[in-house]
Parts: sequence; C-alpha cells; structure tokens
Amino acid sequence: MGIEYEQVTKRMILSVAQQVFDPIGFLCPTILVPKIMLQKLWKENLTWDQLVDEVVAKSFKYWVKALPYVINIKIPRWILIGDNAAEEVTVHTFCDASQDAYACAVFVRVKLHRNVSVFWLAAKSRVAPLKKSGSKMTVPRLELLAGTIGARLYTNVAANLSQKYRCFFWSDSTTVISWIQRKEEWGVFPHLPGIQNPADLPSRGNSPNQLLDSKWWEGPLWLYELEEDWPAGNVTCDEEEVYAGRKKKLVTTLINVDGTSFWNIDYFSKSAKTIRMMAYLLRFIHNTRHPIDKRVGELSLEELEVAENFVFKVVQKETFTGVNAPRIASLSPFVMKKA
Repeated sequence: MGIEYEQVTKRMILSVAQQVFDPIGFLCPTILVPKIMLQKLWKENLTWDQLVDEVVAKSFKYWVKALPYVINIKIPRWILIGDNAAEEVTVHTFCDASQDAYACAVFVRVKLHRNVSVFWLAAKSRVAPLKKSGSKMTVPRLELLAGTIGARLYTNVAANLSQKYRCFFWSDSTTVISWIQRKEEWGVFPHLPGIQNPADLPSRGNSPNQLLDSKWWEGPLWLYELEEDWPAGNVTCDEEEVYAGRKKKLVTTLINVDGTSFWNIDYFSKSAKTIRMMAYLLRFIHNTRHPIDKRVGELSLEELEVAENFVFKVVQKETFTGVNAPRIASLSPFVMKKA
C-alpha cells in the first residue's frame, strides 16, 4: 500500500479499495471513503480509465498514503464471556446515517468483579443508494435503513453468543424510533444524542489515521457508567415528519370543480398541509363538543388519519357525481355496500 499513484482513475480506486480485507467491519469507517468517491464518479458518468478530477485524486492519494496506520489498530477479541463468570452482559446495537451513508455497530458490555468492560463485536456501513433521478434518500429514510442492517447484524452476532444477556438498540433519529415503536415490531430502541452515537463514525467515513486516533472500538464512555446514567430514552418527534414518511404516494388529487368549498380544502397546494389543517378543524369541533375531554399538543397519528379520510370523502363528493362520472367511468368503479 506504499505505492505512489500519479494518475488516478475509477478502476484504480475500486481495485485498491477491494484489496482491504475487512470481514467483520472494524475498518468500515475508513473503507467507506473510497466507496463514496466511486459513487460520485458514477454520477459523473466517467469511464473506468478516464482520469478523475484533481480534488478526488488528491483525496484518494491522501487516503492511500494513510492506509499503513491501520496496522497499528489492535482490537481485543476475547470478550470475557462464555464461561458464565460475567455478572451482567448486555449487547448494544447502534445505528446512524448521514447524507452519504448509513451504518451500524454492535458492542457488548460486560460487568465482571464490579469492573465494566466494553468490547466491539462487528460493524457494517453502506453507501446511501441513489434514486432514479440521481438524488439521495432523505436522512430519516437512511436512518431506517441503518436500523434494518443493525437488526440483521445483531441477529448474526447473537447466534454466536451463548450466555444470557439483555439487548439494546440505539438511534439518534426520533423519527425512525417513532416509526419502529408504532409498528410494535421491535423491543427496546432508545434515543441518544448523535455526538454519543459510535455509529456516527462509520456513517460518515474518515481517514485511516483518524480511525486510529478515534479508538471508536472502545465504545462510548457513557456505556461504562451505571445504567441509570445512560442517555434517556424519551422521544419527542416531529409528527409531520413521521406522518410524511408513512405516505407512499399521492392517492388522489384535490380538485374543486366549482371553485367553492365549505371546507376550503384548496387553501393549501400540498396535501400534507391540507390534512393537518383539517385535523386541527376536526379537533376544534371535538373540543367544542367535549370540553372535559379536550385534545391538546401535537396532532396524533389517529387524528391525521381521520382527517385524511375526511378530505378524501370531501374531494370525491365535490369532484365525482357517482360511478358513472365521465372522469372515472373507464375504471369500472362500483359502490361497496356495508355489511
């Protein structure tokens, strides 16, 4: 790896990056760097042997020059469990994402003779996928992908641990935690600040010498403390962001035939804002009729869903005269009778 590269091409970057053998991912923060470079080059439609621009070439040369630093990285593989001598064992899976990548890391915390040790077990990082338009996914969506590979990596690690333990899944995305908890598919998934998340490093990438200095395989400092001193798991999320993330596609179009509407649903041009406006109107009606049981605070998911269905009914009533309406007659619509 001490070779000097005068001319840098996409083929060369891929070739050198693939020479680094990292089956369990302890070098994934630094291996991510050339992968991000390659993705940017793909977007520029460069051929395999076409020279890259000066900025990319300089970054790649710096990365290659720093690779020998990884020789000095030493990670203990004996984790003090297996003979039932440990007093307490907990497994922690951390997930994080950036605009360029998403990642996860699994650590084990072992309490033995009143001493606490934290050991890195495995990690994975992935470059953020591109949409057909060439743009990247939103960070919350990437955070969700990080949670997905985190769950898979934990499953692989857990298959090789025989001792009883508790497991924790950590994320710094309140939106993703809300998605997961409301589906009620996973167990404990607390929130922690991004600065305290060890998965932040492999989700952004860094040079080999920075990886050596970081000692990220030792785990976050707070994990060595008592459990009551760990980051609180309380989640305060942005309901609009949570709700927007659930919508796959626009179901219908808001059209006002005669230009007048009692509910004024054409006040906003975006359906999400219209639904939130309707939700607040329905809340006002509810609070007026039920002064003792008033609804306050952020809109709940149930309120938003009720408002969405109400908007659909208003649009259909104002837009279509029935199943024989010219706009939808070709779709062979029918009215389903209630049971």
